[in-house]
Amino acid sequence: MSRENLTDRFINSRRPALAGKRDMYLDAIVPGLALRITDRGHKTFVLVTRYPSNPVHPSPRSLGEVGRVTLAEARQKAREWLGLIGRGIDPKVEETRQRAAAQRRQSNSFAAVAAEFLERHASGLKKSAEAKRIIEAEFVKRWGGRPITDIMPEEVAAAIRAIVKRGAPYQAHNALGYIRRLFNWAIGTTNSGSGRRRSSSSSQRTLLVSGRLVSGRSSMMRCGPCGRRPTRWDIPTARYSGC
Repeated sequence: MSRENLTDRFINSRRPALAGKRDMYLDAIVPGLALRITDRGHKTFVLVTRYPSNPVHPSPRSLGEVGRVTLAEARQKAREWLGLIGRGIDPKVEETRQRAAAQRRQSNSFAAVAAEFLERHASGLKKSAEAKRIIEAEFVKRWGGRPITDIMPEEVAAAIRAIVKRGAPYQAHNALGYIRRLFNWAIGTTNSGSGRRRSSSSSQRTLLVSGRLVSGRSSMMRCGPCGRRPTRWDIPTARYSGC
């Protein structure tokens, strides 16, 4: 199979393959990259190589349809796949892992946790409407897309101070109470694994962590320095002390 210096002009000029056939045009720049055209004129970028799951025979895998993926993007993706294959990693397995990681990050975002808190816990509060308004306006707006485990104490302190500086000390007091409830609820939900706070016994010590509070809500939140599960997130001054 001859190699072609694939260009947009060359790709657009190719006609459908003969009935029951598929035409393949290998790229002269990236090894294994090819343009595949069906008898109906459907054009796809593929990477033809030996994959870790089937290393005996080269096989084509789709990188994306022409029109949805540019030639430059197809070449970049092909290079990334070749790099993974060179390390013994199947690109499909890696893409599945990355999608799962992205889903975990999304479910662990501050906005997602706050929404769950408002629905499952704050809706039963006497001032649920106020809780929703303050949490969404003061905190979700600031940190919505970030993992909740990345929110640092000084950031909470800054958010509370900003409310005070606006001349709303009473609202700042309420906001501090709601954000404390939110974090404590998130920790309690994770520790119990059942959607309900686990009641702390008198022997359980309040964990106030210096630095990062947790290493991951969806995989059991734990104290950064000591590795123990925190039972409470206390921010009277939005500051942690040591375990």
